Amino acid sequence: MKLSTPISLQSPDSLYTYGSNFLNLGSCFASNLANKLDYFGFTSLQNPIGVLFHPFAINQFCKWLDNESIDEKLFVKDQGIWKSMQAHSCMQGETSEELLHVLQDAVESTRNYLAKTDAVFITFGTAFSYQHLFSSKYVANCQKQNASLFDKKLIGIQALIEAINETIQILSKHTKAKIYFSLSPVRHLKDGLVENNLSKAHLLAAIHQVVEQHKVVSYLPAYEFVLDELRDYRFYDRDLLHPNQLAIDFVWEKFSEAYFDELTKQVMKKVDKFKRLSAHRPMQKNKALHLAHFAKLESHKEELLALEPKLKLD
Repeated sequence: MKLSTPISLQSPDSLYTYGSNFLNLGSCFASNLANKLDYFGFTSLQNPIGVLFHPFAINQFCKWLDNESIDEKLFVKDQGIWKSMQAHSCMQGETSEELLHVLQDAVESTRNYLAKTDAVFITFGTAFSYQHLFSSKYVANCQKQNASLFDKKLIGIQALIEAINETIQILSKHTKAKIYFSLSPVRHLKDGLVENNLSKAHLLAAIHQVVEQHKVVSYLPAYEFVLDELRDYRFYDRDLLHPNQLAIDFVWEKFSEAYFDELTKQVMKKVDKFKRLSAHRPMQKNKALHLAHFAKLESHKEELLALEPKLKLD
């Protein structure tokens, strides 16, 4: 008896290993994938200027990678801390100069990392964007500024296609990596449920038209794994908006089964066992037991690194 509608995931021509480098950009669901890569000891970089939900915001970051100047006119001061409306609020400075340096450092380190990146994963969250009225620029984050300063817009499919194509064009200057696009299954309730579905539809239409145009680009159906194959509120957190850990684990299993070679998957099982052992602490307050536990951990770590020297366990 079939109780779900399984979705197949095509493996890339070259499977990934612990020697592969990954870059994750986009929504908080992009961070979920990146956190899994970190957990299993892969080399990865996630959201260098914080979570970005809209194709325009990611495109703007890529323009910085392509040497476009960072617009200091979009810096704002919030409770004594400087932030940029073109980056996530985690990017901060005590002065506007410090914020500029923080952003420039993130751009430079990302540009350097791209030269050795093998796969770039970009996850879009919404097609709604906020246009700053005084500058006419679309922002990544309103940074708690007055709503009257912005015009909220649902961006059309063609404009999204143009932004995504430009993102691919810029990234291709800096890396030979395969680029994967996906759509976040997080539901944006603040936009309204009907509006959220329309937003997702715009993004899906744009992504698939772009994928058809580029050999270097593929689609990762994370959205469909959660919405169609799992298809149940059991796989969402209590807010009924964000996929829960079980759903994230499910998507990761689908991803890792299709994208990694067999040796890598074997090492991943050993890494998971090591991580679980690392999280355990002896119940008894016995120094000898604690020392023995940490000695066992160190021994496991050395065995893993001997098996896979490119593994990141720190």
